[in-house]
Amino acid sequence: MTQKQVREYLEINSKTGLKRNSAAELKSLCLGLFEALNDKSIALQHQRRTNQILANRITELEKTLESWCNGEKCIPSFPSQMLIEELLDAGSVKSAECREKSESEPLENLTNKITSD
Repeated sequence: MTQKQVREYLEINSKTGLKRNSAAELKSLCLGLFEALNDKSIALQHQRRTNQILANRITELEKTLESWCNGEKCIPSFPSQMLIEELLDAGSVKSAECREKSESEPLENLTNKITSD
C-alpha cells in the first residue's frame, strides 16, 4: 500500500463519513500500513548488513594493497582515509565557527548593555 493509496482512502472516507464496515476497512488499512513498515524495516536491515560487508571488503583491500608495497602505502591515502579526513575537516570547521560565535556573543551582549544604559 502506497502513501498515495492511503491518502486517497482517507480523503474518500472523510468526505462520505463513517460507514458500518469502516472498522473492517480501517483494520485492513492498518494491516497494510504495518506490512509496508515491516518491508521497509527489512530492507533497512539488509542495507545495513550490505554496508558492513562492503566496509569489511574495503578494509581487506587496503590491507592487501599495503602488503603488496611491503607495509608502505603505495598510494597517498586510502579511500576510507580520505572520507574520514573530509569528515574530520568539516567537523573542525564547524567547531571553529561555533567557538568564534560563542566568543563574540558575550562581547555583543556587553556592548548592547552598555549602549542601552
